[in-house]
Formats: sequence, C-alpha cells, structure tokens
Amino acid sequence: MATSAGNEQRHNAFQLQQVGATVALVKEAATAEGLRTAVSPVLTSPERREQIADQARVAGRTDAADRLTNVLLHVATEW
Repeated sequence: MATSAGNEQRHNAFQLQQVGATVALVKEAATAEGLRTAVSPVLTSPERREQIADQARVAGRTDAADRLTNVLLHVATEW
C-alpha cells in the first residue's frame, strides 16, 4: 500500500475492511505469504466475493466525483 503524509490510505483501507468491503493488505503483511493468506478466501469463495461486492456498494460513494466538483466550484466562485 502506498504511503501518505497522514496515513489516510491505511485508515481508509481499515475502515472498508471493518465493514467487509475489502481485504486490506498493509505494509507489514505485504509479503507473498501475506498476499496468499489475504486473497485465498476471496478466490475460493464466490459467496465471499459477493459479500465484498455488496458491502463495497453500500460503503461506496457513487456520487463522489460530483460532490467533489461541487465543493471545488463553490470554493472557486467564493474567491
């Protein structure tokens, strides 16, 4: 996982993992064995893949790009 100044990516990955929307593989576990352990249940279980997909849809923000654009336009027009 790439790093960020405030560790936001790690935080976001764990938040999504907590709701079942992803499997987080953080720096310490980013080994061949860690990857195998993390993805094996997903690769071998169609039900697990469906669960992750369902939770990702629930946790996702399908309008995130529109929301960000609106914020940026608002800020730009307030200057």
